[in-house]
Amino acid sequence: EMVNNKWGTTAPIKYTDPVYKFPVGTRAFGNFSFTVTKPELFFANIVGARISFLVEDARKIIASRFVQPMSD
Repeated sequence: EMVNNKWGTTAPIKYTDPVYKFPVGTRAFGNFSFTVTKPELFFANIVGARISFLVEDARKIIASRFVQPMSD
């Protein structure tokens, strides 16, 4: 189990207020934990043919899943 992994936006996400049409910069951050419960699926679907795969690589993949939908 990997605990207390931090994530956050690197820069403010621009958002236009729907009522006042005023641009606002929004930031978000937090932390998360994860556990690989099925290593065979993890290696087949995430790691693939990579020679090395670090915890930091997994953290980046998971953190991008938080930030990208907010940017969209």
